[in-house]
Amino acid sequence: ESVTQPGRYADYYLYGNYVEGYSHGTETSVRMSPVAGLQMEVSHTWLKTEWDYQENDDFDVSSITSEPTPDPSVMPSHVFRFKGSYEITPAFILSGSLIHATTFKTSEFYVYGTERYVSIVEAEVFQNRDGATIVAENDSRTIVNLRLEKTMLDNRLGVYVFGNDIFNHGNVVGTRRLQNVTLSQIGAMYGLGLNYKLK
Repeated sequence: ESVTQPGRYADYYLYGNYVEGYSHGTETSVRMSPVAGLQMEVSHTWLKTEWDYQENDDFDVSSITSEPTPDPSVMPSHVFRFKGSYEITPAFILSGSLIHATTFKTSEFYVYGTERYVSIVEAEVFQNRDGATIVAENDSRTIVNLRLEKTMLDNRLGVYVFGNDIFNHGNVVGTRRLQNVTLSQIGAMYGLGLNYKLK
């Protein structure tokens, strides 16, 4: 019990290396230039991770019946990427990328009243109690980025406008219970900038 705030207690969560496993996967990419001024790259990544409980002197793993491998997985099993650039004119270059990740684990419980994620030891309890809200769903993710650049002064000066994750309307981020942090969101980002080569 807290010595300064009677009635409040600290719960201790003990953990160790109880899980072992392996990951394997592949990555395939293809680059092409079908017409003058157009560059494209397509790639695919596949990842599979499997976990199992390992013997530990501090803990009897034989009593655990739950499946150690997360479902859905923490990392997406498939990631598809496409990026390309097109030289509209010698002074204008349009570039973009598309990234699609299949369903992965992002769901988490959050307590808006205290502005904190549910702790590990309370997670199962809060699932059936008022006050905790699922702030993200296990889902796929698609990101689209675009950029238009104009070059000047013999390509020494470049001025550009960009949009990153342009179809994002506010995805929840940082949904890890080990970090007792406040809820945060990311959304689409737009901006402009310039590059200048001194020599």
